Amino acid sequence: MSALSDVYGNLLIVRPPVPATVNKAGANYKSEVAHLTYSPRRAYDEWLSILDAIVATLRGNPSIKKIEIGGHASDDEPEAWSLSSRRAAAVRQYLIDHGVDPYAGMKTWLAGPHYAVSSGHLDTVQMLLDKKIPLEVKNLHDGTMLGQAFWSAVNEHKPSHADIIEALIKAGAVVEPGTLEWWEVQNVPSDETKKRVASALRSAPN
Repeated sequence: MSALSDVYGNLLIVRPPVPATVNKAGANYKSEVAHLTYSPRRAYDEWLSILDAIVATLRGNPSIKKIEIGGHASDDEPEAWSLSSRRAAAVRQYLIDHGVDPYAGMKTWLAGPHYAVSSGHLDTVQMLLDKKIPLEVKNLHDGTMLGQAFWSAVNEHKPSHADIIEALIKAGAVVEPGTLEWWEVQNVPSDETKKRVASALRSAPN
């Protein structure tokens, strides 16, 4: 099984197998190669070796500017959509834990943290906050993570945007002067989101 599924110019597409659930026997794992059967220990060892190869590839090829991580699950696995998302999240966290820059890929206008905010992935945003990544790095639209969250809450609303904005403000993201006044005149799709964000802005230290 190749560590690199596809490389297109400066784009690396990562589709490694990931043990994402745990039962009494250990990792519940299904290989991308359907006829292969792995023990939980062997599955986990293979997963680590593939990801280590990806980390080495990224370090040795600075021309790779964008990483696409795809999580997969077969139709017969329970909660396949959630499982595939957790598999992708496990890969993402491993890469960041091993020194991959979460802001790599800015040439695509948004880097990973901005995409996580925009898409409403609270778990990913919280993981990035736990890693204490810089919060004031701007995307090519001149927006920080918090600025992206405000824009997305208005234009691409997700139920988790209020949680994300609260978490960013709590983590110390800079609130620009006039943000509360701007927010109060926006047509936010969710009344709850609008109220919660306004409350967070009123309580913000800056």
